Amino acid sequence: MNNNHYKPATAPEHPIYKGDSISALAQQLSDIREVAKNGMQTKAFAAAKLRLEMTQNRNMSIVDAQVRYDNRTAGTGGLTAGTLSEGGFFLQAETSADLLAAGYNNSEVLKRCGSRSLSPGAQKTDIILTDETSRATGARHGGIRVYTTAELDQFTASRPKLRIASMEPKKLTALYYASDEITDARFLAAELRKAFAQEYAFVCQDQIINGSGVNEALGVLNASCLVTVSKESGQPAKTINTKNISKMWACYHGSAQNAVWLINRNVSAQLDELVVNDGAAASCVIYGPGGMFIKGAPVFEIEQCSTLGTVGDIMLCDFSQYVTADRGLPIHSASIHVNFIYAQNAFRFTFYFDGQPRYATPITPYKGEPGAVVSPFVALETRS
Repeated sequence: MNNNHYKPATAPEHPIYKGDSISALAQQLSDIREVAKNGMQTKAFAAAKLRLEMTQNRNMSIVDAQVRYDNRTAGTGGLTAGTLSEGGFFLQAETSADLLAAGYNNSEVLKRCGSRSLSPGAQKTDIILTDETSRATGARHGGIRVYTTAELDQFTASRPKLRIASMEPKKLTALYYASDEITDARFLAAELRKAFAQEYAFVCQDQIINGSGVNEALGVLNASCLVTVSKESGQPAKTINTKNISKMWACYHGSAQNAVWLINRNVSAQLDELVVNDGAAASCVIYGPGGMFIKGAPVFEIEQCSTLGTVGDIMLCDFSQYVTADRGLPIHSASIHVNFIYAQNAFRFTFYFDGQPRYATPITPYKGEPGAVVSPFVALETRS
């Protein structure tokens, strides 16, 4: 995914919580912890209340917030039911933006995908795509044609064939408890951010590769556009040879610049032994400062690839042809009430995610062999 689509939230000119996102989150956690320890009428609660009021209304001054808080308390004899801060604190948007950016940066797959964020309140999005199934003349982009036309001759019209792909982001959630005994809120905030970002990246990347499409993203291994290259006749189990690699590349229909090989870590030993004999033995794999390369495309080991010998253990993909959808930044909130009697604070993360390939079927190549098909997503048949 191109994570340039995700821009950090703009901070107000005079932010309520000072410093970077970790420091700001630490201040919020400190406020919450003080409330839990000292009761609902403490001075710390008043400070947290004012900060929350001002976070919700950026145009509110500190004086206005204080007056509103004092009037509410005087009028009711206590705290008003239904107030956001009495059930939970929604933490700063800057922290959510950092969590999302860290998740995408931790993934070799997510940051290469196309991305869509739904408008506020939208449940799903319909993406209009060209319905291309063949590269033959008259079929490219679903039917677009360009003609050679003589002077004064009439133009000939053509038009693409379109299809609609509906995407409805599904809810991904995480919940974390922290005891009041934890005194280093800054360390806690850093660990929360790191752990959630890594797990979010792992789960979304797994769905992009292996997702069933039922209540989760449709993974490329289950997509109808996947091309699976057959193993060689008599090929031993749990092996990869140079012919496998060459045929996978021949079936690849995507940008050479965007091409990536994905492998399970137990595939590396097989790649080390790939040698092309053309009078002088040469390795099929090139190692350099940037890592491992096959035919100029980088190779990445990811946990979500299948084990050696199973379809999906090695894949050749162009993830610019995979689109994801979400409902914006993760919702990051905290509450002192869920496990109040256990002196624990609860931290909740909610993110909505979906994804699918842009292609519905493999593509018949222009001037290809009869029956040949290509795709931006290519895998190797199981060898067992």
